[in-house]
Parts: sequence; C-alpha cells; structure tokens
Amino acid sequence: MAAATILEGANHAWSGLSLEELRRGAKALVDGGLTRIPDRYILPPHQRPNYSQVLSCDNIPVIDLAGLDSGYENRAQVITDIAKACQNWGFYQVVNHGVPFAVMQKSHPTIS
Repeated sequence: MAAATILEGANHAWSGLSLEELRRGAKALVDGGLTRIPDRYILPPHQRPNYSQVLSCDNIPVIDLAGLDSGYENRAQVITDIAKACQNWGFYQVVNHGVPFAVMQKSHPTIS
C-alpha cells in the first residue's frame, strides 16, 4: 500500500494531504497565504488538554539554582540534579533563579 493511500485513509489532521504538502510543512502554508489554522489541525474540544485542571504531585523535582554560585561541589550537585530530573521526569521546577517577581508577573499574567 502506497504511503499516500495510507494517509488518505487515516483519520488524522494530515489525512488528505499529498506527500509533497506534508514535506513542505506549515511554513509553506503560511508563505502561500494561509491566514488561519485549517480545521483539520484543530482538535475537537473533548480531545484537547484541560489546562485549567491542575493535578497534584508531591515529588516533582525542585532544583535550587542558588547552588550554582556556591562552590564547585554545590555546582556539580546542581548539574547532576538537573540531569537526573531531565532523565527521569523530562522537566523540573526551578527555585532561587534570580528572576524578579515583577518580571514573572509580566510574562504570565495569572501569577499572583
């Protein structure tokens, strides 16, 4: 079965696109005059993530960046902690990063 046939029969945002259209990507669509996201790229509301629901998790890694400025051993530990958090979780929370609260508020208006 040819790849184009598989894509045409699939129930995905990319179904119905030619292989050439897929290869060109989103930039080609915008360069071609696209001004709104095509419906085929938008998930129905019941399939979208619910970002207003926050799940509780007590063991998300917290990295204290203050250790980066307090000697080689502490710096090495912070770097090790970041590496472990990335390997095991894929993300982590950072504290003592030095970014002023006012700057954080401007970047994310829901912070209070």
